[in-house]
Parts: sequence; structure tokens; C-alpha cells
Amino acid sequence: MYSTAKLQEWVPRVRELARTTQETYVFFNNHYPGKAGKNAQMFTQLFLSLPE
Repeated sequence: MYSTAKLQEWVPRVRELARTTQETYVFFNNHYPGKAGKNAQMFTQLFLSLPE
């Protein structure tokens, strides 16, 4: 599972990409033990809560 700090690193990158596209998708690929869903929820919370 990715840490909160590691996910926070991606927020500015995704925001920058989102400014230039109509739709932006972020995929999480955690093979074992399968925490992709939890990481996606964590990232969404960070993305919506951190200032731009």
C-alpha cells in the first residue's frame, strides 16, 4: 500500500494534467495484498482536501 506521503507527491502532478484534459483517470496497481481500492480512496481525499 502506498503511504499518504507518497500519494501526496502525485496530487500536484495529477492537478497539472487535469488542467489540460477534459477527463483525468488515476489507476492504482497494488498486486499484493490488493490495497488499490484503499489507496484510491486515500488519493481522492487528498486531492479534494489539499489546496491547489
